[in-house]
Amino acid sequence: MALTQVSGGGIKDGQIAAADLADGAITAAKLDSQARDETYTLGASGTDHYTFTGKGLTGAVNDPTLYLERGKTYRFVNGNSSGAHPFRIQTTVNGSAGTEYNTGVTNNGGAGGSTIVFEVPHAAPDTLYYQCTSHGSMGGIFYITGALADSRVTTAKLANDGVTTAKIADSNITTAKIADDAVTTAKIADDSIVASQIQAAAVNESKLHISNSPTDGYFLSAQSGNAGGLTWAQVAQPDLTNLSASNLTSGTVPDARFPATLPAASGANLTNLAASALSGVLPAISGANLTNLPASGAVSRVFIGTAGADGSSVTVTHAEAPVPWRDMVTVSVTNCPANARYLVYVQYDGKANTNNNSNYQQYIRDSGGEQRVKTSYNTNQNANSWTEFGPYISLDTASSTNDRTYKIQSKSGPNRYAGNVYLRYCALVVIELIV
Repeated sequence: MALTQVSGGGIKDGQIAAADLADGAITAAKLDSQARDETYTLGASGTDHYTFTGKGLTGAVNDPTLYLERGKTYRFVNGNSSGAHPFRIQTTVNGSAGTEYNTGVTNNGGAGGSTIVFEVPHAAPDTLYYQCTSHGSMGGIFYITGALADSRVTTAKLANDGVTTAKIADSNITTAKIADDAVTTAKIADDSIVASQIQAAAVNESKLHISNSPTDGYFLSAQSGNAGGLTWAQVAQPDLTNLSASNLTSGTVPDARFPATLPAASGANLTNLAASALSGVLPAISGANLTNLPASGAVSRVFIGTAGADGSSVTVTHAEAPVPWRDMVTVSVTNCPANARYLVYVQYDGKANTNNNSNYQQYIRDSGGEQRVKTSYNTNQNANSWTEFGPYISLDTASSTNDRTYKIQSKSGPNRYAGNVYLRYCALVVIELIV
């Protein structure tokens, strides 16, 4: 038999058992609104704490932290004596001076003997506080849970290490979601950025910490004293002043590697040069370019005279009596210093043009008189046979400032019919030494 007009007063407590109710017989519409609310009864522990009794609590609990859900209604029955311990919901924690929160609250600040009702708005703050307005030490925290409005989750709401990679959906973090300067070196794991993750041309000069402006031909170098910084630096120029021939290997140095004007070469810097390392024809050497030579025993000047140097013969005709001397090579030395000595070097080939028993003689002369270097007897009277003479070396030790003349002279034997004399490869070298 359906119960359609039974009032609550006509049913004793515990008189309706679950077996007496049909499935689905009790719906939300059948229940009084208060029956659907969460109810907590308030008491007090002196003037230090509220006590709460209700769902989720074991017995009376002092100043508990409660989690209220958005969209639900909570009833706080102030069971203290009439007018005692007013119960207020507020947004700040600073005791009885806090700012009350009234949105969705009925009878906010109700004292003993009254009920405070809180219908939690969906836009409620994440944290609220309850407070006795008569006693600053009686109070606690309400954490508001349920669906969150946009931008309601802040850094302060997240526990340390609460957000892990597994909690983040793929592609959920974009550049727009990252605040400026939010990604620092400390936030990047070692070796986490590899070349494939760097966009082409993304790292340019403006992205680098460089202390100076670029210069063509310079390279980037770490800068001492500038932590993490770089500087444009010039390639160190090698010191070539003491370059030994042993440090030069085969190959060719391009002309472009040399400056337009080479510095003067000092004799002191030309060391260990073997004859095999020199090729080609050397230009004439001026005494002005020979520097750093010792003052004593130094070569001051060199004079060279030749005849028949290409192998062609020079003819000395002797067809008169007495037999004259013929000048073959002459070297003149002027402006002779008083402390100069002259080393004389002579070499030549000679032959006669007829078969005879006469000899031919060669002399050199200097300004101090005639000096016979060699009396040469033709060992082979064949006109086609050359004989090599020399080298002959002598030292002119006369000390004077007079000009000097050195010669290679030739004549045949005393017989006026001895015929001609031929010379070739005649060389006369005079070396001026300062002593």
